[in-house]
Amino acid sequence: MDDSFHTKVKFGDGRFVPVTGKWRILITLKNDDHWYIYDVFYIPDMKSYLLSMRQLVEKGYVMHIVENQFSIFDKKGSLILKTFFYQKSVCSVDFHMGDFKCLNAIANSESWFWHLRFGHLNFQSLENLSKRNLVNGLPHIHHPDQLCEACIF
Repeated sequence: MDDSFHTKVKFGDGRFVPVTGKWRILITLKNDDHWYIYDVFYIPDMKSYLLSMRQLVEKGYVMHIVENQFSIFDKKGSLILKTFFYQKSVCSVDFHMGDFKCLNAIANSESWFWHLRFGHLNFQSLENLSKRNLVNGLPHIHHPDQLCEACIF
């Protein structure tokens, strides 16, 4: 999260609420694909997430409303979200947010630290560098049983 970003948003009732950062959220789609939505405002006072249609359009997303159905498509025309309105202008979306792990949580071993330090170099190459003593200070590297989420993408 970029916590140096600060602004305010105005709600429909006229109140201004402080934004104390922005980040990207990883959502898991129904077909198990993953998708990022970037520059999502962090508003500590909010109890739920809101998607701004205007901001999504500014980012290149396309929205279609047909009768009571609301759909969002990316720049390539791929369907990102489909839901139905349950009030005049409100729709509810249930999606599973992908899990983010902070650097300390995933880098709990020397192997992970070196994987990240080398710009997500694959573990086989790191093992080869270690075995051949090609990098000063590189410890013995073993392939962890976890997957690197960034490398998957």
